[in-house]
Amino acid sequence: MANPAEVYNMIQLLLQNDKLVTQKKLTCSDVARTHNRLLVRENQIKLEEFLNEEELGVIGAQESVPVRVIGPGSVESNLQFKKYNLSETAKFYALTHDWGGFVRRTGLQVMDTIQLWSFRVNGDLCFAVAKVEL
Repeated sequence: MANPAEVYNMIQLLLQNDKLVTQKKLTCSDVARTHNRLLVRENQIKLEEFLNEEELGVIGAQESVPVRVIGPGSVESNLQFKKYNLSETAKFYALTHDWGGFVRRTGLQVMDTIQLWSFRVNGDLCFAVAKVEL
């Protein structure tokens, strides 16, 4: 049986390069069933801090990167991370695909403050959504 220190070390080997991507207060559009996406302003994220070269190329080509997202209550979803331009001046990055289902299963609501963390498991990009109690 592994002791707690060994378990912690194993977890650290699996979770490579964890980074705080952003912190934001959820808006009506972030939790609306009809929108089904989490938007983060382009100027609030530094992609090069958590994406590899291949993923940067995918995002640059206006395509999506598949990601696993883990949230409150250990809820997991397979989502897509992509660039999302609402207009020439309103540029965002977004988590899409089943974001609405993720919101319902985690109980996230308008005005909740969340942190979005990136990490890798076996080289694959993942995100963790943590609700921040202020």
